[in-house]
Amino acid sequence: MQSNVQEDDPILTTSEVARLLGVATSTVQIWMESGAIESWKTPGGHRRTRLSLVQGLMHGDDQSRSTPNPSTDKEYQPAPQPGYPVGANERARLAALAATGLVDSDEEARFDRLVRLASMVTGSPIALISLLTSTRQWFKARVGLAARETPRDWAFCSHAILKNELFVVEDAMEDERFRANPLVLQEPHIRFYAGVPLRDKSGQPLGTLCVIDREPRARGRSPEPDRSGRHRVVRDPGHGPQHPHLTPPPFHWRRASCARCASACAAARMRPSERTGSGSASASACSASG
Repeated sequence: MQSNVQEDDPILTTSEVARLLGVATSTVQIWMESGAIESWKTPGGHRRTRLSLVQGLMHGDDQSRSTPNPSTDKEYQPAPQPGYPVGANERARLAALAATGLVDSDEEARFDRLVRLASMVTGSPIALISLLTSTRQWFKARVGLAARETPRDWAFCSHAILKNELFVVEDAMEDERFRANPLVLQEPHIRFYAGVPLRDKSGQPLGTLCVIDREPRARGRSPEPDRSGRHRVVRDPGHGPQHPHLTPPPFHWRRASCARCASACAAARMRPSERTGSGSASASACSASG
Protein backbone atom coordinates (compact mmCIF):
# COMPACT_ATOMS: atom_id res chain seq x y z
CA MET A 1 0.00 0.00 0.00
CA GLN A 2 2.72 2.46 1.02
CA SER A 3 4.76 1.77 -2.13
CA ASN A 4 1.73 2.52 -4.30
CA VAL A 5 1.23 5.85 -2.52
CA GLN A 6 4.87 6.71 -3.00
CA GLU A 7 4.73 5.80 -6.68
CA ASP A 8 1.44 7.61 -7.39
CA ASP A 9 2.19 10.67 -5.28
CA PRO A 10 5.95 11.14 -5.03
CA ILE A 11 7.70 13.46 -2.61
CA LEU A 12 9.19 16.56 -4.23
CA THR A 13 12.02 18.86 -3.16
CA THR A 14 11.80 22.65 -3.47
CA SER A 15 13.95 22.54 -6.60
CA GLU A 16 11.70 19.95 -8.22
CA VAL A 17 8.61 22.01 -7.40
CA ALA A 18 10.30 25.11 -8.83
CA ARG A 19 11.00 23.31 -12.12
CA LEU A 20 7.47 21.99 -12.23
CA LEU A 21 5.93 25.42 -11.67
CA GLY A 22 8.49 27.34 -13.69
CA VAL A 23 9.44 29.66 -10.83
CA ALA A 24 12.55 30.32 -8.75
CA THR A 25 13.41 27.96 -5.90
CA SER A 26 13.35 30.92 -3.52
CA THR A 27 9.75 31.62 -4.57
CA VAL A 28 8.77 28.03 -3.79
CA GLN A 29 10.45 28.31 -0.40
CA ILE A 30 8.36 31.41 0.38
CA TRP A 31 5.18 29.66 -0.74
CA MET A 32 5.97 26.63 1.41
CA GLU A 33 6.85 28.69 4.46
CA SER A 34 3.67 30.75 4.08
CA GLY A 35 1.50 27.67 3.63
CA ALA A 36 0.59 28.45 0.02
CA ILE A 37 1.99 25.00 -0.78
CA GLU A 38 1.37 22.46 1.97
CA SER A 39 4.69 20.99 3.06
CA TRP A 40 6.69 19.59 5.93
CA LYS A 41 10.30 19.73 7.11
CA THR A 42 12.70 16.84 7.05
CA PRO A 43 14.93 16.18 10.11
CA GLY A 44 17.60 18.12 8.23
CA GLY A 45 15.34 21.17 7.94
CA HIS A 46 14.53 20.85 4.22
CA ARG A 47 11.02 21.43 2.90
CA ARG A 48 9.22 18.62 1.10
CA THR A 49 5.77 18.26 -0.43
CA ARG A 50 3.71 15.80 -2.47
CA LEU A 51 3.10 15.99 -6.21
CA SER A 52 -0.67 16.01 -5.64
CA LEU A 53 -0.38 19.15 -3.52
CA VAL A 54 1.54 20.95 -6.25
CA GLN A 55 -0.93 19.80 -8.88
CA GLY A 56 -3.71 21.23 -6.75
CA LEU A 57 -1.87 24.56 -6.84
CA MET A 58 -1.35 24.34 -10.60
CA HIS A 59 -4.91 23.42 -11.49
CA GLY A 60 -6.53 25.27 -8.61
CA ASP A 61 -8.98 24.18 -5.99
CA ASP A 62 -11.01 27.27 -6.89
CA GLN A 63 -11.64 27.70 -10.58
CA SER A 64 -12.38 31.41 -10.17
CA ARG A 65 -8.75 32.14 -9.23
CA SER A 66 -5.41 31.93 -10.94
CA THR A 67 -2.00 32.21 -9.32
CA PRO A 68 0.36 34.85 -10.80
CA ASN A 69 4.04 34.05 -11.16
CA PRO A 70 6.00 36.61 -9.10
CA SER A 71 9.16 35.74 -11.01
CA THR A 72 7.74 37.06 -14.27
CA ASP A 73 4.78 39.25 -13.35
CA LYS A 74 6.06 42.77 -12.62
CA GLU A 75 2.96 43.56 -10.59
CA TYR A 76 4.30 41.16 -7.96
CA GLN A 77 7.85 42.49 -8.03
CA PRO A 78 8.96 45.44 -5.89
CA ALA A 79 8.79 48.78 -7.68
CA PRO A 80 12.29 50.17 -8.42
CA GLN A 81 11.38 53.64 -7.12
CA PRO A 82 8.09 53.36 -5.26
CA GLY A 83 6.08 56.47 -4.58
CA TYR A 84 4.79 54.93 -1.36
CA PRO A 85 6.34 53.52 1.83
CA VAL A 86 7.46 49.88 1.71
CA GLY A 87 8.77 47.44 4.27
CA ALA A 88 12.03 45.52 4.10
CA ASN A 89 10.11 42.35 3.23
CA GLU A 90 8.18 43.76 0.25
CA ARG A 91 9.42 41.09 -2.14
CA ALA A 92 8.31 38.27 0.14
CA ARG A 93 5.02 40.07 0.82
CA LEU A 94 4.27 40.35 -2.90
CA ALA A 95 5.14 36.69 -3.46
CA ALA A 96 2.79 35.69 -0.64
CA LEU A 97 0.03 37.84 -2.15
CA ALA A 98 0.55 36.26 -5.57
CA ALA A 99 0.30 32.82 -4.00
CA THR A 100 -3.20 33.52 -2.71
CA GLY A 101 -4.61 34.14 -6.19
CA LEU A 102 -7.01 36.64 -4.61
CA VAL A 103 -6.24 39.68 -6.74
CA ASP A 104 -8.71 40.01 -9.64
CA SER A 105 -10.73 37.07 -8.30
CA ASP A 106 -14.52 37.02 -8.28
CA GLU A 107 -16.58 38.59 -5.54
CA GLU A 108 -17.24 36.28 -2.59
CA ALA A 109 -20.03 36.50 -0.04
CA ARG A 110 -17.76 35.83 2.96
CA PHE A 111 -15.66 38.92 2.21
CA ASP A 112 -18.69 41.02 1.28
CA ARG A 113 -20.27 40.19 4.65
CA LEU A 114 -17.16 41.38 6.45
CA VAL A 115 -17.10 44.85 4.85
CA ARG A 116 -20.86 45.25 5.37
CA LEU A 117 -20.37 44.47 9.04
CA ALA A 118 -17.39 46.84 9.35
CA SER A 119 -19.43 49.62 7.74
CA MET A 120 -22.40 48.97 10.04
CA VAL A 121 -20.62 48.78 13.39
CA THR A 122 -18.43 51.85 12.70
CA GLY A 123 -21.12 53.93 11.02
CA SER A 124 -18.80 54.43 8.07
CA PRO A 125 -20.09 55.03 4.55
CA ILE A 126 -17.15 53.16 3.02
CA ALA A 127 -15.53 49.87 4.06
CA LEU A 128 -12.98 47.93 2.03
CA ILE A 129 -10.82 44.84 1.94
CA SER A 130 -7.85 46.02 -0.07
CA LEU A 131 -4.98 43.97 -1.48
CA LEU A 132 -1.76 45.72 -2.44
CA THR A 133 0.33 44.74 -5.45
CA SER A 134 3.33 46.86 -6.44
CA THR A 135 1.24 48.93 -8.87
CA ARG A 136 -2.28 49.13 -7.44
CA GLN A 137 -4.58 48.57 -4.53
CA TRP A 138 -7.38 46.25 -5.56
CA PHE A 139 -10.54 45.81 -3.54
CA LYS A 140 -11.60 42.25 -2.88
CA ALA A 141 -14.75 43.56 -1.22
CA ARG A 142 -16.18 47.03 -0.92
CA VAL A 143 -19.14 48.98 0.39
CA GLY A 144 -19.86 52.58 -0.61
CA LEU A 145 -17.25 52.82 -3.37
CA ALA A 146 -17.79 52.12 -7.06
CA ALA A 147 -14.11 51.89 -8.04
CA ARG A 148 -12.59 48.42 -7.94
CA GLU A 149 -8.98 49.64 -7.69
CA THR A 150 -6.70 52.67 -7.44
CA PRO A 151 -2.99 53.25 -8.09
CA ARG A 152 -0.79 52.00 -5.27
CA ASP A 153 0.72 55.49 -4.99
CA TRP A 154 -2.62 56.73 -3.64
CA ALA A 155 -3.18 53.98 -1.09
CA PHE A 156 -3.55 54.93 2.57
CA CYS A 157 -3.28 51.18 3.07
CA SER A 158 0.43 51.28 2.09
CA HIS A 159 0.98 52.96 5.45
CA ALA A 160 -1.39 50.67 7.33
CA ILE A 161 0.31 47.42 6.29
CA LEU A 162 3.57 48.61 7.87
CA LYS A 163 1.94 48.76 11.30
CA ASN A 164 1.33 46.07 13.88
CA GLU A 165 -1.57 48.08 15.21
CA LEU A 166 -4.54 50.03 14.01
CA PHE A 167 -3.57 52.87 11.67
CA VAL A 168 -5.80 55.93 12.00
CA VAL A 169 -5.95 59.21 10.09
CA GLU A 170 -8.46 61.46 11.85
CA ASP A 171 -8.44 64.23 9.23
CA ALA A 172 -6.57 63.66 5.96
CA MET A 173 -6.75 67.37 5.08
CA GLU A 174 -4.67 68.12 8.16
CA ASP A 175 -2.11 65.37 7.51
CA GLU A 176 0.82 66.33 5.28
CA ARG A 177 1.12 62.74 4.05
CA PHE A 178 -2.36 62.76 2.56
CA ARG A 179 -3.67 66.31 2.05
CA ALA A 180 -2.59 66.33 -1.63
CA ASN A 181 -3.76 62.76 -2.29
CA PRO A 182 -6.22 62.50 -5.22
CA LEU A 183 -8.49 60.34 -3.04
CA VAL A 184 -8.72 63.27 -0.62
CA LEU A 185 -9.08 66.07 -3.17
CA GLN A 186 -11.41 64.10 -5.44
CA GLU A 187 -13.90 61.27 -5.00
CA PRO A 188 -14.34 59.67 -2.54
CA HIS A 189 -13.03 62.75 -0.62
CA ILE A 190 -11.43 60.79 2.21
CA ARG A 191 -11.16 62.65 5.50
CA PHE A 192 -11.12 59.82 8.06
CA TYR A 193 -9.38 56.47 7.59
CA ALA A 194 -8.84 53.52 9.93
CA GLY A 195 -7.30 50.23 8.84
CA VAL A 196 -5.69 47.07 10.15
CA PRO A 197 -3.39 44.74 8.19
CA LEU A 198 -4.76 41.45 6.91
CA ARG A 199 -1.99 38.89 7.22
CA ASP A 200 -1.50 35.37 5.96
CA LYS A 201 -0.57 32.69 8.47
CA SER A 202 3.14 33.42 8.04
CA GLY A 203 2.53 37.03 9.05
CA GLN A 204 2.85 38.70 5.66
CA PRO A 205 0.51 41.72 5.35
CA LEU A 206 -1.45 41.17 2.13
CA GLY A 207 -3.68 44.21 2.49
CA THR A 208 -6.10 45.76 4.93
CA LEU A 209 -9.59 45.87 6.28
CA CYS A 210 -10.37 49.57 6.45
CA VAL A 211 -13.22 52.00 6.99
CA ILE A 212 -13.44 55.50 5.50
CA ASP A 213 -15.54 58.57 6.15
CA ARG A 214 -15.96 61.81 4.20
CA GLU A 215 -15.99 63.71 7.50
CA PRO A 216 -13.10 63.96 9.97
CA ARG A 217 -13.53 62.04 13.21
CA ALA A 218 -12.28 62.76 16.69
CA ARG A 219 -11.92 60.17 19.41
CA GLY A 220 -15.17 59.58 21.23
CA ARG A 221 -18.19 57.37 21.27
CA SER A 222 -20.80 56.82 18.60
CA PRO A 223 -24.34 55.48 18.92
CA GLU A 224 -24.68 51.76 19.45
CA PRO A 225 -24.61 49.75 16.21
CA ASP A 226 -27.68 48.02 14.84
CA ARG A 227 -27.52 44.78 16.81
CA SER A 228 -30.12 43.07 14.65
CA GLY A 229 -28.20 43.97 11.51
CA ARG A 230 -24.95 42.75 12.99
CA HIS A 231 -26.54 39.43 13.89
CA ARG A 232 -27.94 39.08 10.38
CA VAL A 233 -24.54 39.61 8.76
CA VAL A 234 -22.56 37.38 11.10
CA ARG A 235 -25.06 34.54 10.97
CA ASP A 236 -25.77 34.57 7.28
CA PRO A 237 -27.64 31.30 6.62
CA GLY A 238 -25.97 28.86 4.31
CA HIS A 239 -22.45 29.96 5.05
CA GLY A 240 -22.08 28.78 8.63
CA PRO A 241 -21.44 30.84 11.75
CA GLN A 242 -18.68 33.41 11.63
CA HIS A 243 -16.02 33.89 14.29
CA PRO A 244 -17.18 36.43 16.91
CA HIS A 245 -14.07 38.50 16.16
CA LEU A 246 -14.87 38.62 12.44
CA THR A 247 -12.22 36.16 11.36
CA PRO A 248 -13.18 35.06 7.83
CA PRO A 249 -13.61 31.31 7.37
CA PRO A 250 -10.44 29.66 6.07
CA PHE A 251 -10.20 29.31 2.32
CA HIS A 252 -8.02 26.24 1.91
CA TRP A 253 -4.39 27.35 1.61
CA ARG A 254 -5.39 30.96 0.94
CA ARG A 255 -5.82 32.45 4.40
CA ALA A 256 -6.05 36.13 5.23
CA SER A 257 -6.03 36.46 9.02
CA CYS A 258 -8.47 39.07 10.30
CA ALA A 259 -8.42 38.28 14.01
CA ARG A 260 -7.91 41.93 14.90
CA CYS A 261 -10.50 43.56 12.70
CA ALA A 262 -12.94 43.76 15.59
CA SER A 263 -10.47 46.14 17.22
CA ALA A 264 -10.49 48.25 14.07
CA CYS A 265 -14.26 48.42 14.19
CA ALA A 266 -14.31 49.35 17.86
CA ALA A 267 -11.63 52.01 17.58
CA ALA A 268 -13.18 53.51 14.46
CA ARG A 269 -16.50 54.07 16.21
CA MET A 270 -15.72 57.75 16.64
CA ARG A 271 -18.17 60.54 16.09
CA PRO A 272 -17.50 63.02 13.25
CA SER A 273 -15.54 66.04 14.48
CA GLU A 274 -17.37 69.27 15.04
CA ARG A 275 -16.38 71.57 12.21
CA THR A 276 -14.62 74.65 13.58
CA GLY A 277 -12.48 77.21 11.92
CA SER A 278 -9.28 75.92 13.49
CA GLY A 279 -10.38 72.43 14.31
CA SER A 280 -7.71 70.03 13.13
CA ALA A 281 -6.79 66.56 14.18
CA SER A 282 -3.34 65.16 13.70
CA ALA A 283 -2.87 61.69 12.29
CA SER A 284 -2.53 59.08 14.98
CA ALA A 285 -2.54 55.38 15.54
CA CYS A 286 -4.04 53.65 18.51
CA SER A 287 -3.10 50.22 19.71
CA ALA A 288 -5.40 47.42 18.60
CA SER A 289 -5.91 44.81 21.25
CA GLY A 290 -6.15 41.65 19.29
